[in-house]
Amino acid sequence: MIFSRFKRPSLSVVLIAFLVLYAVAMLSGIGRFAFVGPDEPRYAQVAREMFASGDYVSTRLCGLLWFEKPILFYWLAATSYSFFGVHEFAARLPSALLCLLSVALVFITLRRAGFARWGVISAVVLATSAMWMSFGYAATIDMTLASTLCAAFLAGFLASTTEGRTRLLFLGLCAAATACSMLAKGLVGVFFVIAILGIYNFVSRRAILRSWKDALLAVAVFLFVAGLWYVPVTLRHGSVFIDEFFINQHFKRFLTDKYKHSQPAYFYIFIVMIGAMPWTLFLWPAVQKLRALQPRQNHRDALLSLAWIWLLIPVAFFSISTSKLPSYILPIFPALAIILGAEIESLWSSTKVEQTAKLRRIAVANALIWCVLGGIGLVLRDKEPYFSGVTTSFFVALCVGGVATLVAIRGGHLKRAIFAPAAAILGVMVTAFFILPAMSKDYSLSEYSLSVVSQMKPGENMAFYKFKKQYVHVFYGEGRVIYYGNGVPLKNISTGDDIGLETREALLKALRYEMREGDTSLVVLTLELLQKELENDPAFTTQKIAQHEDTIAMRLTLKTPVN
Repeated sequence: MIFSRFKRPSLSVVLIAFLVLYAVAMLSGIGRFAFVGPDEPRYAQVAREMFASGDYVSTRLCGLLWFEKPILFYWLAATSYSFFGVHEFAARLPSALLCLLSVALVFITLRRAGFARWGVISAVVLATSAMWMSFGYAATIDMTLASTLCAAFLAGFLASTTEGRTRLLFLGLCAAATACSMLAKGLVGVFFVIAILGIYNFVSRRAILRSWKDALLAVAVFLFVAGLWYVPVTLRHGSVFIDEFFINQHFKRFLTDKYKHSQPAYFYIFIVMIGAMPWTLFLWPAVQKLRALQPRQNHRDALLSLAWIWLLIPVAFFSISTSKLPSYILPIFPALAIILGAEIESLWSSTKVEQTAKLRRIAVANALIWCVLGGIGLVLRDKEPYFSGVTTSFFVALCVGGVATLVAIRGGHLKRAIFAPAAAILGVMVTAFFILPAMSKDYSLSEYSLSVVSQMKPGENMAFYKFKKQYVHVFYGEGRVIYYGNGVPLKNISTGDDIGLETREALLKALRYEMREGDTSLVVLTLELLQKELENDPAFTTQKIAQHEDTIAMRLTLKTPVN
């Protein structure tokens, strides 16, 4: 037997090879589909305007100051544009790289702490968790916050368990990562680092700051890194920046439902359960062991205690917030992966009959859930048009992963069956490479937007009229969308609200303004039900140039010349 000379590769080697293939599949796929939703094109456009203007302090959207989010994602995306050009791949590359970096940091940290196999299992769990993987494909700021917090907590843990200059290095890295979290999303990152590491220090008696010199070092590093943007932007814009960024986007967003994101208090429990798939069922035995942890006596338990605190504090914090979005708790998923990875590694290593039986029950239940969900999706895909393209392959992969798990268990390969879902997810990523372009037609307005732009005259601008803001038109419109307030282009700062034309009088004022600037017409994006109203208006002539479902693009020209 020629292959008998070769040893069977260890679990860690197999999983590391899996992670390499995962990284290749992710980086190959991030540029294969157009922007979807409101956030991706909006953040990509802010980065584009920064790149085009060379102003890396003031964040702008359609030429307006836009202080809803801090600078880190825009710096990274603008840098990516400078290397690769302005397109979807370059805009999504920062999120993908930070997603993969966090996966690597989980593995490296646990390996350095003496838990190599636990580390590689946790890395696979994090990489293939539904929510973490999804945001790795998205050009949004959420992964920047989650990854910088991940780095801060892991560096803080290593600082609490090492000595000498190495400890100071990890302390400095923790402070720098905390500052980067503030550059990623503001004060929330600093709050979480202080709260979570403070509670960890109390329960484990493993101090991160051991003297006033340590505190001075941490504060100095933090202020230097955070000050790279907060100092110049405050000096340049003063109270305009402070009022919008801190008052409106921090305190009003948390304390009120100004941005219409209200959800029940138990909302994040469901997000955790769904976001952790396909590993969710391993959470139950992990919860049962929570009370037995001894973080002051046991190095492994200290890390698990940190992970549990890291998981619970953000969930509790955002559960009491009036405004709730699934992405708010993305930072907990590295902690959840560490907890789930510990449970999987424990069950894998155990030779006890009761542990093997527990592992079998979880694996079988997991497989059945996958088969049921996949089957439901395949049945509904013919009845619900939303289920098409890439989602079909996802449902097929669910069924294949579930069946593969059951076959492995039936064949006596219980331990291998644990990772069948991970293999199925890799299959989804590879399949998605070929079918993601079709997803743009199903889910994105990019083609519609590009068709409108292709028919616009040189110098002609685009505006919204009684129409929900669609930032995809802003990005693919390549700077031709004008924001109006009461019919006059806004000049100062955008709050994200009054950016469209809401009345006929404002529309007429906008048309007169364009004519004074030398343009004879304005392209208006509006609803189909308003077409007759515009066509019958005696003040201007109309020309319909494009339509997508219930939205239309019309060219409007004033009948009466402007004096």
